[in-house]
Amino acid sequence: MSSIKFIFLLVIPTLFYGIDSSIRTLKKVEGFESSFFSSETGFQYLKIKYKDTSTERPKLGFLKFGLAFLKVKDLKVFLDLRHANAKLLIKKWEELLLKKAIKYATLEPITISLVQPSGDIISMEANKGKFSSIGQLKLWGDVVYKYDGIEERLSQVVISFNNVTNELEIMKGTENGPKLRVSLKESGTEKGLENN
Repeated sequence: MSSIKFIFLLVIPTLFYGIDSSIRTLKKVEGFESSFFSSETGFQYLKIKYKDTSTERPKLGFLKFGLAFLKVKDLKVFLDLRHANAKLLIKKWEELLLKKAIKYATLEPITISLVQPSGDIISMEANKGKFSSIGQLKLWGDVVYKYDGIEERLSQVVISFNNVTNELEIMKGTENGPKLRVSLKESGTEKGLENN
């Protein structure tokens, strides 16, 4: 009986209002939100949300580039490392980097919230973000970095996964800037935080 109600709630609005035929891809969907849950704990470990996406073909004078650039607007990422598995996270990160569109995508603005295994939260907000060719996520343009009750304004923050040590590395500022290393949960065990 409940499945009939569910189908009724899906089908009737479609019959009355129809489906917009111009929606062919997720690029045309506004207000996207997706959540992922741990198979071990049942808790949410990843939530991705964005307002809108568009593609742009930049011009140089009267010439137009043949390559379209993806622009993701108002991206918000929530990652709870208490419930995320290291191998699964690194696998998802590597799969994402294999997508050709992501190499040229810009994320404007971007907000990332990380819940560490200890329960402490690291929050980063930036005007712009982009994946680099070596697999790092770079945030720049007045980055607001909040950790342990302290708010810092930085020129850039670089986030990467180290699949050898199972750590998420957050580098503040330049290449020689300090790194915050957050150990990722391996299946069944949790590890802590190391700062150097």
